[in-house]
Amino acid sequence: MSTQASNNVKQKQALSVYTVMLICSALALLIACILLYYELKAYGDFPYWNTRDAQPASASIAPIMRHFLA
Repeated sequence: MSTQASNNVKQKQALSVYTVMLICSALALLIACILLYYELKAYGDFPYWNTRDAQPASASIAPIMRHFLA
């Protein structure tokens, strides 16, 4: 019994709109993460959430606000 060559070759499906949107959003997230890394590298030191060094030297209230708060 001989077997015949089967022609069940399936073609690759074309990209759908949803696949393209998924690729675009993943690329946008990657770019955003890279830019955030450079932003944190330029303006802060590790740990980024430690803001003790960013305290003002002294607190002052404008003279007009003193009148309302007294």
